[in-house]
Amino acid sequence: MSKQAPAREPIRALIADDEYLGREAVRLGLETESDFQVVGEARNGAETVALIRTLEPDVVFLDIQMPQGGGFDVVEQIGVDEMPITIFVTAYDDQALRAFGVHAMDYVVKPMRVSLRDLMQQLDPGHFRRVHRSTILNIDRVREVQPWFGGDYVVILQDGRLLRVSRTFAPDLLRPLQ
Repeated sequence: MSKQAPAREPIRALIADDEYLGREAVRLGLETESDFQVVGEARNGAETVALIRTLEPDVVFLDIQMPQGGGFDVVEQIGVDEMPITIFVTAYDDQALRAFGVHAMDYVVKPMRVSLRDLMQQLDPGHFRRVHRSTILNIDRVREVQPWFGGDYVVILQDGRLLRVSRTFAPDLLRPLQ
């Protein structure tokens, strides 16, 4: 008779960001991690304080600038010692020292203020290619590329997911690595 390890409870996460796309980005990231369960989302500081008190999450992904109280206001209202594990997710990189001063576990700067063109200039073109107006692809994760309709292509990733490659970016993806 084999012994099975006891099932671990998922890490209960609260996402607090006044921007829908910011919450969506964190939520999508957490959905790929089986250890996390998103238990709530807040759009402002007041909602965040209320949800921390009622839901008692294990971790909060907390935006610094929100209406009705930003991330630091939330920490002040809850109390540094009573806060769940806190990961600040913000578009501003100038508050990191202050964030770690209130025991933040991490500080993530949202790339949303950076254009994909700017981001592509920072990435190694030997590993990353733009395949759509809103998508950058790590070519090391590609299993195969298949032609599709109207000059578009479909990329099949190693994990089986499909990504559409627009005809605008197809020549760049299909060119040999230099």
